[in-house]
Amino acid sequence: MIGFSLAILAGILISVQSVFNAKVNENVGQWLTTTCVLGIGLISSILFYIITENSINIKVYTTNYLFYVSGLFGIGLIICIMGAIKSLGPAYTVLISLITQLVVALCIDTFGLFGMESVPLQVNKLVGIGLLIVGVGIFKNLFLNKKAIHINEDSV
Repeated sequence: MIGFSLAILAGILISVQSVFNAKVNENVGQWLTTTCVLGIGLISSILFYIITENSINIKVYTTNYLFYVSGLFGIGLIICIMGAIKSLGPAYTVLISLITQLVVALCIDTFGLFGMESVPLQVNKLVGIGLLIVGVGIFKNLFLNKKAIHINEDSV
């Protein structure tokens, strides 16, 4: 239950942060926005680490150095999401990135990439992804169509 709750919270945070980043980007540009976001994250992470950890125990040498480049992924993520929101809007951007995350995570699970334990591929997972992709088509045509349902305030 904790994992499910944390996943929901992560989805909320990603959606809201993406919109906030796009708004900051409108005024200061993508690179300064990225610097601010990651800089604030760095400072906050250091403070949380100091507050919550009993001692500083860093195992730099036992971790594959490749995994430390994930900070670069954060830069790419922020830049891509800001650009996508500008072009597609928040809902469609989150929807497409969510499905992409799911497909990539399924590949990582199935093939045991990056040292993760391999999990056998099941047909229901493929069907689920297929339904999500169909859902994108429905979402796009229903909500991005100019003939979408509008609430008329005069008739209320």
